[in-house]
Amino acid sequence: MGPIAIVAPIFLLIGLGMLARRLGILDDPTVKKTNALLYWLCLPALLFFKTYRLPFGVPDVGPALGALVLGSLASVVLGFVLSWGINLTPPGRAAFLQAGFRGNLAFVGLPVALFYLRSTGQDTAGAEGKIYLLLAPGIIFYNLFGVVILMSAQLRFQAKAWGRMGLELGKNPLVLSILAGLLYQKTGLGLWDFLDRTLETLSGAVLPLALIGVGASAKLLGFSSYRLPEVVAALTKVTLTPLLGFGFALWLGLGGMETRILVILMMAPTAPAAFILSQQLKADAELTAKVLVLSVLFSLGAYGIALGLLEQWPL
Repeated sequence: MGPIAIVAPIFLLIGLGMLARRLGILDDPTVKKTNALLYWLCLPALLFFKTYRLPFGVPDVGPALGALVLGSLASVVLGFVLSWGINLTPPGRAAFLQAGFRGNLAFVGLPVALFYLRSTGQDTAGAEGKIYLLLAPGIIFYNLFGVVILMSAQLRFQAKAWGRMGLELGKNPLVLSILAGLLYQKTGLGLWDFLDRTLETLSGAVLPLALIGVGASAKLLGFSSYRLPEVVAALTKVTLTPLLGFGFALWLGLGGMETRILVILMMAPTAPAAFILSQQLKADAELTAKVLVLSVLFSLGAYGIALGLLEQWPL
């Protein structure tokens, strides 16, 4: 299947979300409630369902996680150099660096990766399993590193920020559902058929709802509303960060399918959690919000180009 056929359903679903927002079918409260439904119910159901049914035991995601971490670290280092060139304040620099590496793994990276896998027509159960297992440590890393970046770029370290972050991680439904799925898998027990089918049905709602929600959440502003730092940070997120991850994936010897999936995940636009954390730690939340919107728009083209190139790359 060609790259256009792979990305077309993704773009159409995001476009449907934008259209529904413009027609007034979806508004802020509705989108917020839908995202809450995904976050607290549908995504945990998908992650538990897929992890407890992993066909080959627990796949090794160490190399993929290593490439994600190293690529993110390298992105922040290069972003720090860029931030000095565009004369940012400490709060602005902190927001710039976080927005340039922290991607929306659950709501964009996961759906796009699954769409890609299912479009190949191959047996991708093992690759799917690695995606689900990579999400938990990936989310934890993004949270930890996000706090470090926001505080160190402003030279402020607050004990309460670490405590709040630990509390949030401890009750994160995505992390907990993956851990629960792995623990349940270890028991060797199955689920009653009606529960299994219920989880499968809930899981099926994730991809379309998540992508429609991304489109509905993208509030378009006039081009004059954006400044150079926001454009540079958004481009860093959807081009530089995945390119660095790609380089480290090759260096660590990841397979072709693993490398493609890693690039897709690292190309995901800036996560909404980055905006929340910027507010909490007194970074430039407005800059983060604008990067979030721009990175969603830029990622539409970036995904199309990247998937086309990766299909031709002799991995």
